[in-house]
This record gives sequence, structure tokens and C-alpha cells, in this order.
Amino acid sequence: MGVTTSWGALMYRIPVDPSNANPKVRLGVSAVSLDMKTESPIAWTSNFSVPAYQYNDDITLSQTMIKPNEAFEMGYADPRHQAGQWRLIDVQGNEVFSGNGNKVSVSGINKVGNYKLELTGNVEGVSTTRTFDGFVQVTAEHIGAVPRINTLTANGQNENITVEANSEINLAYTGRKSDGQLSRGVMINEKGVGMKSVPLGFDGMTLQKAWTLSFWLKFNTLPEGDVQVLDLRDQTTTWPQNNWGSFWSTYNPRTQKLSFVIRQNQSGGPEHKTHWSVNFAPNTWTHLTVVMQHVPGQGVREIIYVNGKQADVDTWEFNGSTGTGLTMPYQNPGYHWGRAYNDSWFLIGKGRHGCAAIDGAVDDVKFFDRALTDSEVAASMNNVDGTDNPLAFWTFETDLTVQYEFVNTKSTVATIGAVDVVKGQGEGQGRIQTIEPQFTAGSPFCKGNGYEVKTTAQWSAPKGEVTGATGNGEAGTAKLTYAQPGSYKVTLTLENAYGKAERTFSLITVTTSLGINGVENNNAQPKAYTVGEDILVDCPQAGNYQFEVYTIDGTRLLAQAVKVGAGNNVRLHIANKGIFILKIRKDGKALPSIKLLRK
Repeated sequence: MGVTTSWGALMYRIPVDPSNANPKVRLGVSAVSLDMKTESPIAWTSNFSVPAYQYNDDITLSQTMIKPNEAFEMGYADPRHQAGQWRLIDVQGNEVFSGNGNKVSVSGINKVGNYKLELTGNVEGVSTTRTFDGFVQVTAEHIGAVPRINTLTANGQNENITVEANSEINLAYTGRKSDGQLSRGVMINEKGVGMKSVPLGFDGMTLQKAWTLSFWLKFNTLPEGDVQVLDLRDQTTTWPQNNWGSFWSTYNPRTQKLSFVIRQNQSGGPEHKTHWSVNFAPNTWTHLTVVMQHVPGQGVREIIYVNGKQADVDTWEFNGSTGTGLTMPYQNPGYHWGRAYNDSWFLIGKGRHGCAAIDGAVDDVKFFDRALTDSEVAASMNNVDGTDNPLAFWTFETDLTVQYEFVNTKSTVATIGAVDVVKGQGEGQGRIQTIEPQFTAGSPFCKGNGYEVKTTAQWSAPKGEVTGATGNGEAGTAKLTYAQPGSYKVTLTLENAYGKAERTFSLITVTTSLGINGVENNNAQPKAYTVGEDILVDCPQAGNYQFEVYTIDGTRLLAQAVKVGAGNNVRLHIANKGIFILKIRKDGKALPSIKLLRK
């Protein structure tokens, strides 16, 4: 609670067990003195009526990278959500799993590939079938995996060990095979990946031609608002046309609509918009294909394919008219800029005014100078060698040129690269320029071994010293020592390009090498140590002493009052092994307690 002279604010949270269908909730208030030492009895309200439960319709997957025949779970994020019907479907349309429940277990899928989830269940109280493309991805063993920690031990134990200060602790872990090699992807890094359009045959003033562009795309995160996926623009033309481009495509994660807009002309003529239903999942590789169909004398229209299948069309808009479904070819379409200067670019993930850039990665980009058919798109998605006759095929496996460009693996002289905007001469007239790329693990469904997935182990041991650490994703060891007595935890993190796993070992109790914690440097203070089943207490000064021995949980084992002469010692017998606290009083005055270890 915060209070000022004119107003106050109250913030509170009331956790409720989601399994309790009829929770009772009430609030209480009490008065507290200014010195915070006394408090009045709590005055309680009556129980509040709990409002209707708001279900969370989100779904979860137990792991993001699944291996052949490996078990996994799918389920609602909300444990109280009504049961749903779960179906996994392969790219050929075959059902490979079906189950019903709030959560379902899949024993395993034996074939590598992308699997679409069809989930039928209540969404905001209405029975609805939702589709999640590529929700489950089964990947080959050789490309590696997300790390996993199966066991973590210290001195061979799973938890709770006691050691002496400066003694060596043997740490060890086991995991799973997570290293590998796979295709090399390029990080978009909220800047973009692009290729010039003129070398791809766009040397006329219009886009009156058929073409196809496909690529693998992964979002690391999805923004709250719109994000641009693909556009064609010339950055050197005047503002705002250089920001609009000839066409652009905007994805909205909330509505799950990919809006493709074709501009009629440079000066701002009508825009033809088609809204496609697409569900991009973060950290999931999706194959996206844009086919531009051309009908001579009529115009062009785009067809969007996701993971080899045509996406569903929601609505379209043009010049004040609206409709549903796929329209006839749009006449007299977009304008192609930059012919003279060769500065017109196809851009993947490059943001524009009011539209975010992609935080993600791209792999295996193909360009065809023809419109692929449905069957050709499905086949091209799985064609990893480029034998489907594209005009350009960029795998990102080749060496970079001095301009940080990747050459085309086909005969056409066309390059691609990570790009950014550099300052231009006029307002908003920055130029697109290739920059040094950052590499990441590419799509597991592409061919190539240019990226090595290597799992590293990191130990975090505050106040401790870790030495001799070795290991990979499958197993590893390290040595750990603590110089000072105390209670400690040590955390292991296994991490690679796919993700990380963490586990903490608890608890390591460290005592002094003599079995004494808190030995006083003051020569007047008693000193204690264990010998066999006895505790010996050296008393430098004469006096009437009271000794009490407690276990670590507070149980008193022994109480003894003794008159001791100066320089003498007292023997206290304890039969049990463990950690003990010795409390001492001399002449009625409490002295510092001592922690002891009896082995």
C-alpha cells in the first residue's frame, strides 16, 4: 500500500487454486502503530462472490524439438479448460494421432516432418476448430536437440550433502545427445534479408509477370502489433512511396491474418488487399510461398502457401469494395521502381513506418520466374537440392563475397544478403545495403551442415570455486570447493542454439575442516571439537558453565551444568552422527554458539 497526503493506492493479488470450483475469498484490514510494533485485530469482510471463471484458450507443447518415436504432450495452458479433440495431420493430409482431453500424451511419431494440429474445443465458450500449422515438428537425430538434464549429483548424491571447507566436491551430470550439424540460417535481426529484383528479371516498369518466391522462416518473438513479412520497394524514391513499396505483406499475430497489398501505381492509386489466415508460431520453422499468378491483359494476383498448402482466404478489399474468398486477377497492378539504378529490392522482414521488422531467421530462399502450381509448391517445400528448376536458390551455405553477399547456386547472377538502410541524400531516401550477417541454426528440414550445434555447460556457484569443468550435452563433470562454512546451492545450465536447460543442486552444507563453525579468535572464548562420540570443550577461563546440544532442527539432545577451572576442558557425550549446535552460558551470560559436525 502506498499513501500520500492526497491519495493512496492499493495493489493486491489473491491466488486461487484452479482446481477449486467454489473458492471463498475475503479481505481483512488492521491498524498498525506508527512504530510498526503493535497491530489491532484483523477486521474481515464476508466472503466475496467469485466472478465467472475466465478460461485461457492457449495451448502448450511439452517440448519444441521432438525426435522420431519420442513421447510428448499437448494440452491447454489452463488446467480447468474443457476437454478438446486433438488431431495431428502430416503434410499429405494423413492423421497420425487423435486424442481427447484437457491434455493428451503422444507416444511418438516415427517420421521426420511438420505436423499440423487441428484442435476442436471451446474458444470463449463456443465450440471451434482451430488449425496450428507446423505445431509439432519431428526432426532428425543428427541435427542435435534442445539440451536436457537427466541427473545432477554432488559426491554421488542427488541432494543434501555435508562437506568440510576447502574439500573438493565432485559434480556430475547426465543429459542427452544435443550436439549436431545442420543447415545454416541467417538472422534477420529486425533489419531484413534482401535481394535485388532487376537480376531476377524485373527490368520493365510493371509487375505484369508471373513469379514465385519461397523461403523457410522462423520468428523468435511476435510483436503486439503488425510485422512486415515480404515487400518490394525502392528506398531511393521519394517519401512516402519508398516506404509503401510496390507490394507489401503485413502479419498481425492477434488476428492471425497475413494481409497482402498490391499497389496500383506510384502516385497512390487503389490498393488491392487480400487477408489470408496464417498462424505463425514463435520458435517454429514455417515454409512460406508467395505465388504471383499472371493473366495476360487482366493482371496478377498472389496465392499464399504455408508448409506446402494453400492458406485460407478470409476477405479482400479494393477501391471501396469488399468480399470473401479468392478474387479474380487484379487488373493493372503495382508499379516497379528503381529500374535505372538497380535499387529495387525484395525484402524479407524489413520493417516500415508503423510496422515492425521480424525478430527471427530465414533459410533456403528460392525464386522461380513462373507461377508454381499447388502440387509444385508442395513438392518444392521438400526439395532440398534445388532440382525443381528455380531461377535462383540461396542456401546460405556458400562463402560470402566481399560485399557480404551470398551467390546464387544456379546460373543467374543474383545475390542475397542481410541488409540495412544507410543514409541517403533526400528525406527518407536511405539506400538498402548488404551488411555482415549473423548466422544461426537453420531449418531442420533443409539440406546442409554449415552450422554446428554445440552444447556448453556453465556452472554457477556463488562463493564457490569451480575447476576442471568438462562435458557436452550427454554428460560432464566439474570440481567445486568452498572456503567458508555455510549453506550453498550450485546451478548447472546446458545451452545451445536451440535453447537451454537448468537444474539446481540443493543443498551443500559446508563446515570447517575441524568440524567447528564460528571458532572465535578471542582467546577467552571456549573452543569445541569432536573426538569420536564426544564433544570436547576447552574453557580458557574459570566459571560456572551451562552446555546445551541441539540438532539442526532444534531438538535438544543434552543439557549439562559444570563448574570448570581455568584452562580445563569438558567432555560431552553424543551417540548420534550429524550436525549439532552447542550453546554455552558462562556465569549466566550467553556466549557465541558453535556448529559441530560429528561423522
